[in-house]
Amino acid sequence: MQFGVLQSEETLISVLALARALSLTGVVEGDLAAVEAYKSSGGDIARQLTAEEVHLLNRSSAFGAGFTLVHLAIRFQRQDILAILLTEVCVCVCVYGANMAGSTI
Repeated sequence: MQFGVLQSEETLISVLALARALSLTGVVEGDLAAVEAYKSSGGDIARQLTAEEVHLLNRSSAFGAGFTLVHLAIRFQRQDILAILLTEVCVCVCVYGANMAGSTI
Protein backbone atom coordinates (compact mmCIF):
# COMPACT_ATOMS: atom_id res chain seq x y z
CA MET A 1 0.00 0.00 0.00
CA GLN A 2 2.89 2.36 0.74
CA PHE A 3 4.04 2.06 -2.88
CA GLY A 4 0.58 3.13 -4.10
CA VAL A 5 0.69 6.23 -1.91
CA LEU A 6 4.18 7.11 -3.12
CA GLN A 7 3.17 6.58 -6.72
CA SER A 8 0.13 8.82 -6.24
CA GLU A 9 2.27 11.55 -4.69
CA GLU A 10 4.74 11.34 -7.57
CA THR A 11 1.88 11.53 -10.06
CA LEU A 12 0.46 14.58 -8.31
CA ILE A 13 3.87 16.27 -8.32
CA SER A 14 4.26 15.48 -12.03
CA VAL A 15 0.81 16.87 -12.82
CA LEU A 16 1.52 20.08 -10.89
CA ALA A 17 4.93 20.44 -12.57
CA LEU A 18 3.29 20.02 -15.97
CA ALA A 19 0.58 22.54 -15.09
CA ARG A 20 3.26 24.99 -13.98
CA ALA A 21 5.26 24.55 -17.18
CA LEU A 22 2.11 25.06 -19.25
CA SER A 23 1.22 28.19 -17.29
CA LEU A 24 4.69 29.64 -17.81
CA THR A 25 4.60 29.02 -21.54
CA GLY A 26 0.97 30.16 -21.47
CA VAL A 27 2.03 33.60 -20.28
CA VAL A 28 4.70 33.84 -22.99
CA GLU A 29 2.28 32.69 -25.70
CA GLY A 30 -0.79 34.52 -24.36
CA ASP A 31 -2.70 31.35 -23.37
CA LEU A 32 -4.96 32.54 -20.57
CA ALA A 33 -6.56 29.10 -20.13
CA ALA A 34 -3.21 27.54 -19.22
CA VAL A 35 -2.62 30.15 -16.50
CA GLU A 36 -6.15 29.75 -15.14
CA ALA A 37 -5.77 25.95 -15.06
CA TYR A 38 -2.55 26.30 -13.07
CA LYS A 39 -4.19 28.69 -10.60
CA SER A 40 -7.29 26.53 -10.18
CA SER A 41 -5.11 23.48 -9.46
CA GLY A 42 -3.63 25.30 -6.47
CA GLY A 43 -0.49 26.54 -8.20
CA ASP A 44 1.52 29.29 -6.52
CA ILE A 45 1.62 32.35 -8.80
CA ALA A 46 4.45 33.87 -6.75
CA ARG A 47 6.75 30.85 -7.05
CA GLN A 48 10.05 31.74 -8.67
CA LEU A 49 11.64 29.75 -11.46
CA THR A 50 14.77 27.85 -10.53
CA ALA A 51 17.82 27.63 -12.81
CA GLU A 52 17.02 23.94 -13.35
CA GLU A 53 13.47 24.75 -14.47
CA VAL A 54 14.77 27.42 -16.87
CA HIS A 55 17.10 24.81 -18.35
CA LEU A 56 14.28 22.25 -18.67
CA LEU A 57 11.97 24.78 -20.38
CA ASN A 58 14.75 25.28 -22.94
CA ARG A 59 13.80 28.86 -23.81
CA SER A 60 16.43 31.00 -22.13
CA SER A 61 15.37 34.01 -24.19
CA ALA A 62 11.95 33.90 -22.49
CA PHE A 63 12.62 32.54 -19.01
CA GLY A 64 15.10 33.43 -16.31
CA ALA A 65 15.83 32.11 -12.85
CA GLY A 66 13.82 34.04 -10.27
CA PHE A 67 11.02 34.98 -12.69
CA THR A 68 7.41 34.50 -11.61
CA LEU A 69 4.23 34.43 -13.65
CA VAL A 70 3.82 38.14 -12.85
CA HIS A 71 7.32 38.92 -14.15
CA LEU A 72 6.55 37.10 -17.39
CA ALA A 73 3.16 38.78 -17.83
CA ILE A 74 4.82 42.19 -17.50
CA ARG A 75 7.76 41.27 -19.73
CA PHE A 76 5.53 39.96 -22.52
CA GLN A 77 2.88 42.67 -22.06
CA ARG A 78 0.03 40.26 -21.27
CA GLN A 79 -2.30 42.71 -19.54
CA ASP A 80 -5.22 40.25 -19.48
CA ILE A 81 -3.12 37.65 -17.68
CA LEU A 82 -1.53 40.25 -15.42
CA ALA A 83 -4.97 41.51 -14.38
CA ILE A 84 -6.00 38.01 -13.30
CA LEU A 85 -2.75 37.40 -11.44
CA LEU A 86 -2.82 40.75 -9.63
CA THR A 87 -6.49 40.45 -8.73
CA GLU A 88 -5.67 37.34 -6.73
CA VAL A 89 -2.72 39.04 -5.07
CA CYS A 90 -4.82 42.10 -4.24
CA VAL A 91 -7.58 39.99 -2.70
CA CYS A 92 -5.06 38.14 -0.54
CA VAL A 93 -3.37 41.35 0.61
CA CYS A 94 -6.68 43.09 1.30
CA VAL A 95 -8.04 40.18 3.33
CA TYR A 96 -4.77 39.78 5.21
CA GLY A 97 -4.56 43.52 5.89
CA ALA A 98 -8.15 43.66 7.11
CA ASN A 99 -7.57 40.72 9.42
CA MET A 100 -4.40 42.32 10.79
CA ALA A 101 -6.36 45.51 11.52
CA GLY A 102 -8.96 43.52 13.43
CA SER A 103 -11.70 43.89 10.83
CA THR A 104 -13.99 41.06 9.86
CA ILE A 105 -14.87 40.25 6.30
